[in-house]
Amino acid sequence: MVTAAAVAEPSASLPKYRGVRAAPSPTAAATSIDARDLVILVRASLLTLNDAMHSGNFTVLRDLIAPSVQSDNTAGRLYQTFGSLIQQRVDLSSVAVDLPKLTQSPVIGADHRLRVAGNFPTPTGQINFDLTYEKVDARWRLYGLSVNVGPRSESFQSAQRRAPASAPPTSDIGRR
Repeated sequence: MVTAAAVAEPSASLPKYRGVRAAPSPTAAATSIDARDLVILVRASLLTLNDAMHSGNFTVLRDLIAPSVQSDNTAGRLYQTFGSLIQQRVDLSSVAVDLPKLTQSPVIGADHRLRVAGNFPTPTGQINFDLTYEKVDARWRLYGLSVNVGPRSESFQSAQRRAPASAPPTSDIGRR
């Protein structure tokens, strides 16, 4: 199943993530990533996917994934993998300005991979993501990517109903 996600730009209103926790394991490395870097990492991954989908060129995405999975994922295979999102004309660009809502705490597992899952609520739907990163030369590189676009969450719809009548609709702000 192919899924889609988006990440927001760091700002003063950046959520207070308590940091990445290492899974209980005697071999798990004590590695951490701060909230700002986490948002940048998620955004960069999703915006690279967005560029690949809109250009039809998955070479850059392939070159940026972890070397351990590059040989299994040619640019052509990545194009096929995300073909349904391309056909649906999914646009992930809102991740550049919105903040992600994490559905679980980021975790570094016993395999030393960082997993980040969440969504970007948007006025027209919700971009869901599940990303896995592998540390290569002191840099987190994309190892797994799952993105889908679904209906707006109930919490987003409730917030829209509670918004003051004088406030402009969220869909009118920066989305054209």
